[in-house]
Amino acid sequence: MIVALGACMQDSTTDQVEEVNACSLLSREDIALTINGVVGDSYRQDTGWLTSEEQAGVYSSTCVWPLSTGNVGDLEYVILMAMTWPQDKSPDHFLQEFRTSAAHGIINQEPVPLKLGDSALWWGDGVAVTKNQISIGVSTRLAGEKERRRTAEEALASIVVSRL
Repeated sequence: MIVALGACMQDSTTDQVEEVNACSLLSREDIALTINGVVGDSYRQDTGWLTSEEQAGVYSSTCVWPLSTGNVGDLEYVILMAMTWPQDKSPDHFLQEFRTSAAHGIINQEPVPLKLGDSALWWGDGVAVTKNQISIGVSTRLAGEKERRRTAEEALASIVVSRL
C-alpha cells in the first residue's frame, strides 16, 4: 500500500500546508479487515482550502468507501475526513467543535476522550483525532449496535494515526 505521507506535511518555504488526500490514509484492505465485509472503490470529495477565520489556510479532504456487509437494503459506508493545519492554527479547534456542539444540544452525545494521537474523542457518531498539525474524523454507517460502529471507528482511526 502506498501512503502519501508527504501530502500531510507543511511546506516551509511557503508556510502553507500541502493538500492531504484522505483516500491515501486507509486502504480497502484495512477497512475490510476491520468491518469484516466487502469494500467498494473509494470516492474522494475534498472541500479544499478553508477560508473561515478559525480555519483559514486549512486544507480539508474527504474520502468515502461504500460497504457490503451482507445487510440487504442497508446503505453502509466508511467516511474519513483529514485536515492539515498551518502552524499558526490549532487542530484542537476541530475537536472543540464537537464539545461545543454537545454543550449546545446539536449532538446528543457528550464526547468521550480517547487515547489516540495527541488528542481524541468519540462523539457518538464517529471518532475525531488530532496528531501534530493534522486532524481526522472517522465515521461509519453500519447496521447494528452503536458499539459495533464505535469499535470500528476507533480501530480505523488508530490505523490512520499510525500513518501520520
